[in-house]
Amino acid sequence: MPDYSHVSWIAVIVAAVAHIVLGYLWYMPMVFGKRWEAAGGNPLPTGAPPPMTIAYMVVSALLAAVGMALWFSGSSVTNGAISGVLVWLYFVAPVSAGAIFFQGRTWMWWAITAGYWLVGLVIMGVIVNVIH
Repeated sequence: MPDYSHVSWIAVIVAAVAHIVLGYLWYMPMVFGKRWEAAGGNPLPTGAPPPMTIAYMVVSALLAAVGMALWFSGSSVTNGAISGVLVWLYFVAPVSAGAIFFQGRTWMWWAITAGYWLVGLVIMGVIVNVIH
């Protein structure tokens, strides 16, 4: 059973909020949104996202932040950033690349989607190491 006693819940919340804000900015039409859409992603939503989409984003960001805080918090900013890269490299990149082969997505779609998670995990790793 994981030991949650060293987890800074403030850091978890800050990291999750940062990840959600990053996603909002990342997928804006003037950033990567239009390219992601053209590369085979779903059409960009107009207006406010549905409540279930918001709930999923909050839960997934919190789970990722808790994981980063459990396994990588309390060392240094550099280690936090490296931890984010390693989580992305060993878990997110290979799993998300399956969409290329099984869903027929393009490598551009993958690069935008995986890039979002790479930057997000690095930010989370840094935050859980700065706030403890």
